[in-house]
Amino acid sequence: MCGVEELLRALYHRVSTHYNTVPSLWYSAHTMNQVADICTQFAVGNPVSITELSGGLVHTTYKVVTDGGTYILQRMNPIFNPSVVCLNVHAVTERLRAYGFETYTLVTTKTGACTHFDGQFHWRVLTFLEGRIVSNGGDLDEVRSAGNLIGTFHDALRDFSGGVGHPLPGYHDTERYMEKLRRVDTTSYGTQKYELLHASAQEILNAYEALDHAVCHSSVRTFHGDPQIENVMFRTGTKEAFTMIDLDTVWTYPIATEIGFVGWSWTKELTSSGAIVAQDR
Repeated sequence: MCGVEELLRALYHRVSTHYNTVPSLWYSAHTMNQVADICTQFAVGNPVSITELSGGLVHTTYKVVTDGGTYILQRMNPIFNPSVVCLNVHAVTERLRAYGFETYTLVTTKTGACTHFDGQFHWRVLTFLEGRIVSNGGDLDEVRSAGNLIGTFHDALRDFSGGVGHPLPGYHDTERYMEKLRRVDTTSYGTQKYELLHASAQEILNAYEALDHAVCHSSVRTFHGDPQIENVMFRTGTKEAFTMIDLDTVWTYPIATEIGFVGWSWTKELTSSGAIVAQDR
């Protein structure tokens, strides 16, 4: 990221606040009866209770208690290739467990598939991890524990090459983002969009051109890809970080992208309007 993607995110929030809208990531909702029927496609037992969990921006997530245990059921966002993601996550979690890193397990369907397709969406089930999530950066004790955990996570995946393909082509491709920004800035001249975006676009593009690109694109290896504090789990009632979740974006990236993402996401807070502001840390 190297100081640029956070500018892009701030620009996005400036635009979404101006238009008083945030683009929807999802489609029609499923009823709880439909969700219960989907649960029966997996080898998890009979559903006893189902609760939709809030906070996720990509997948729709449910906590499912069955007569056989507690699980996470997710309706996967179609921006991902479900087969690639599931094979990647399986390989990553196997590697993490071998290292002694606590993580979840993918649960297959009754036919042995990694997802269930209902005709519109792919669904998957993960084992449930008891813990809590912090937001708005956490306090210093939580940040220290989370930082140590991410270091352990990085060590566990050092030299890892078990993924089958990029989970989200174009993700964290900063040059691609910059090229699109240049194109939009140029082609929107004379419109309201240009008046709204031009100054911010030029600020971002100038900052990008001033970077040491050799440094920004060096030390490429397997990282989490989305290491925001909300993807770190803490043991309930403590400030001990013990695992990372949302492993769909694990892939090879420059270290500057991974650490830059940590620096941005762990020092942000959301205002009531949805705009991101930096915390003084």
